[in-house]
Amino acid sequence: MKQLPKSILVEGKKYRIKQVYLQDTDDLDVCGFIIGADQTILIDRRLSLPEKWETLLHEVLHILNWRLGENTVTSLSSRLFGVLVSNDLLKI
Repeated sequence: MKQLPKSILVEGKKYRIKQVYLQDTDDLDVCGFIIGADQTILIDRRLSLPEKWETLLHEVLHILNWRLGENTVTSLSSRLFGVLVSNDLLKI
């Protein structure tokens, strides 16, 4: 599987992708995070490569529609990742 890119375009805006160590909170397992003001997507570097890609899709969905709830975004990103992988559009 291809490594994550350094940046991506989302609706004409360039978002930097940084792989960092993210701290989990007591009630939340944090894999990714968006810093909107800096147009930066943070991905936990401890994730496996497939998990990083699925997390990137998750964060992009948040960018595209911030009104979607966390459960909806998690479900959509997981299902979209499955479609991409099973159709060899994203090779593992």
